[in-house]
Amino acid sequence: MIFCSYPEEISWKDHEYENEMLKIICSAIAAYALLLSVSHAQNSQAQKGMNIMQQMDKDANGSISHAEFIDFGLLYFNKADQNKDQQMNKLEYALMLEMLGSVFPSEVFIKRFNILDMNRDSVISLAEFSEMSERKFRKGDLNGDGQINQNDVQ
Repeated sequence: MIFCSYPEEISWKDHEYENEMLKIICSAIAAYALLLSVSHAQNSQAQKGMNIMQQMDKDANGSISHAEFIDFGLLYFNKADQNKDQQMNKLEYALMLEMLGSVFPSEVFIKRFNILDMNRDSVISLAEFSEMSERKFRKGDLNGDGQINQNDVQ
């Protein structure tokens, strides 16, 4: 956070012009700092996305095949499934998201968990996770060529 202080020895009644200029300068500095922080956050998110895409693309051909996509999801499902019961409770789901670098507000987390928990038994089974992964792949493969790549980016 940026704070602008005004010198105490200046009487602003006598120097209204300087007061206004200083306010404008401070506002500009604050706006620039905000712009930099938003840009950094966007770059950080984009970088995370690129890192995940690179991890998925095992053969480094610039495309993510159906098998690469499904295998990546299963890898993280299995890492998060602490008790190896082939289902994730909310804590294990949170662990998986953390491993992937995804952080959501609690209401978004609960909404996403409930979408994956199709039968509403308070856990995400491997079958539910796999079904959602299949849907996500089909949604990402816009041109239907069995790969997610630059041709699918809108």
